[in-house]
Amino acid sequence: MDLDKQVAVCQIYLQREVHVNTNQNDVGRGFWFAWVLASAIGFGVGATLALLTALYAQINSPTAFAISFGIVLGVVGGLAQWLVLRRWFTRINL
Repeated sequence: MDLDKQVAVCQIYLQREVHVNTNQNDVGRGFWFAWVLASAIGFGVGATLALLTALYAQINSPTAFAISFGIVLGVVGGLAQWLVLRRWFTRINL
């Protein structure tokens, strides 16, 4: 690319308007605190349950351990987050 084209491209990006959606609800600090707390507790409990599951099932393969650990951790951590987030998404019927 020659210099004139680079300058033209830079000018296009500099002149472009940036539109920001300001019609958003302010969820507040309580929501963020509850979400972070639920995430920390959920993933902590999920990791503990994943380790106990692997020990109880006597999984010796590293691949099988990683897959089972990821599934249990993701389900428990995601469930904890969903319990907080579902209050803010009223259109979801779960």
